[in-house]
Amino acid sequence: MVAERNETAEELLRRLHPYQYTALQEALDAWKSGIRRQLVVLPTGTGKTVLFAVLPLFFQFRKRVLVLVHRDTLAEQARDTIREWNPYAGPVGIEMGNKYRSRNERIVVASVQTIGKFAMSESQGSRSFHVSKRLLKFHPDEFDAVIVDECHHAVASGYKNILRYFGFLDDSFAKVQPGPNRILFGVTATPKRLDKRSLYEVFDLNAFEYPIEEAIREGWLVNPRCFRIRTSVRLDDSDLNSEDLEKLSRKVNIPARNQLIVQEWLSKANDRKTVCFAVDVQHAVDLALCFRNAGVKATAVWGDDPDRDRKLKDFKRGRYQVICNCEILTEGYDDRSVSAIILARPTESESLFKQMIGRGTRLEPGVINILQWDAYGRPVSKRDCIILEVLDAYSTEHSLAMTFSEAFDLPAELDLNGAGLLEVRDTINHLKPCLQYTERSSSPAQAPLEQVKNLNELHQILAEKLHVTVEEIDLFRVKFDTNVLLHSQLAWHRIGHENYVLVLPYQMGYIRLWRNHRGVIMIDGSKLQEWHRFVLSRQTPREHFGHGFRAADEEVLQRFGRKIFDICRRDIQSDAWKSLPASPATMLRLKHICAKHGIPLPETITRGEACLLMTKMIADSISEPPPTGQQSTVLKETV
Repeated sequence: MVAERNETAEELLRRLHPYQYTALQEALDAWKSGIRRQLVVLPTGTGKTVLFAVLPLFFQFRKRVLVLVHRDTLAEQARDTIREWNPYAGPVGIEMGNKYRSRNERIVVASVQTIGKFAMSESQGSRSFHVSKRLLKFHPDEFDAVIVDECHHAVASGYKNILRYFGFLDDSFAKVQPGPNRILFGVTATPKRLDKRSLYEVFDLNAFEYPIEEAIREGWLVNPRCFRIRTSVRLDDSDLNSEDLEKLSRKVNIPARNQLIVQEWLSKANDRKTVCFAVDVQHAVDLALCFRNAGVKATAVWGDDPDRDRKLKDFKRGRYQVICNCEILTEGYDDRSVSAIILARPTESESLFKQMIGRGTRLEPGVINILQWDAYGRPVSKRDCIILEVLDAYSTEHSLAMTFSEAFDLPAELDLNGAGLLEVRDTINHLKPCLQYTERSSSPAQAPLEQVKNLNELHQILAEKLHVTVEEIDLFRVKFDTNVLLHSQLAWHRIGHENYVLVLPYQMGYIRLWRNHRGVIMIDGSKLQEWHRFVLSRQTPREHFGHGFRAADEEVLQRFGRKIFDICRRDIQSDAWKSLPASPATMLRLKHICAKHGIPLPETITRGEACLLMTKMIADSISEPPPTGQQSTVLKETV
């Protein structure tokens, strides 16, 4: 989505995504209150560049704006995005290498390497700075804003020199109040630095942060699904030193490890366009060769590769399926058709780890929001991104090497085994309230969350806890997922990401609707009474989940008839009997449950309302994971 040339400024700003508008409004409110150094945190792929492209328009600045970047490709991308999104900005200049801005450009994108160079001397307790002539051509009083892209780099000396020049820092690099209207505005996806230095050395306020789980849940990013590849390569934490990548490469760039990576990719992601991250140039080259030996169209690319631009264009056009790279596709690279990431490079940097994953979580070309596309019935082929995490053996019990689980604040030892981030997060969030009410025992099923190693253990803990406490719900507002409201007539209760339950009456059991690790939607009636059991699978992997709802609704109608179908409808006024008062027995049961949790129960409640409440409580108590792999195959064979 880009701005149209004939749009008014107000129309342009209305086209921002809701979270982008909120971020700018929060920053504007803070600026008006006198906070001049702010940063905003948005996940990779959610439009950070768009944010600062329209910031001068949103803040109604009249003077010039400087945008700082640290890579040449980022400078050109920033310029192009500003041109697309802010036609009112006029010409956009670049100050970098052999490119020079003119004095007529209201927005200038500058390379920190070009204008940030300086020499410093101290004499009798005072400092003297000798800055780049390229920087001296900028007059701070002409600028309303300094914007820092990828601002987790902003504590580096080159950045601090520029910020000192523009009045945000003093000669000792301590923060000072800048001019009355000037703002320092930073954007990043990864505010945590490996060296533990705080961005508050430079900034005063994190004005807005948009968690990646919210971005996925609201349809702006796809859900990452992680598989762990364990190797027998033994590493020490000292091997992760980014200053000595040759040492790390000698250990990990071996035929056995490379071949294992290719084998795992062939079994889990062989139909996906893939970016592989390697330790160094030779590692990237050898991995690409290993892929080609397996019949896969693959290539390697690195920073000073003379064929870099051609290879990247060929990869984008689909002439290669796998591209193995060394340190050039971590920031600013945007190919929305990538749907698999291989993390063949160990790192202890959470920032780098998330940047690598972010190359695959963007939506496919042409799709603005998955939920919107689903609502309009438009096809969406990319709904997730497979992450292949290569985990080596370490000499210490707790290695410094970053893992998917640690990066996203999940139990450190948890192996997702193909589960999605949202699915695991939902399971943990479902479990935490239960742990608050009960004491932990020494049994394995009640081990602390930090020690949980797989989803089965999580579900085992949840099942054991739920017999003691039921998660509190708003009894009088049973809410249904947007997908249910759009695509089904029945009371499907959401118990996880793309995981729903329909509870049938007369103690018949329940049907589960879920998507398996291969992306196939399953209609699973294996928990029904024995003579009703069935398991069906849809034929098309990664199809829109609405098709699954419609097929499941039809299956319920065909198998169980109109009476059961109508009882299961979520509309509490769909039949006359649902408007009748609940029976004394039902009221007694509800009253007992409500009293247990301190929730008041009205004197009257309809049968339809009572039916929804009961099914909701039953659905919330269902904790066992859906069958996967061989289990689901066995079930299908018994149909």
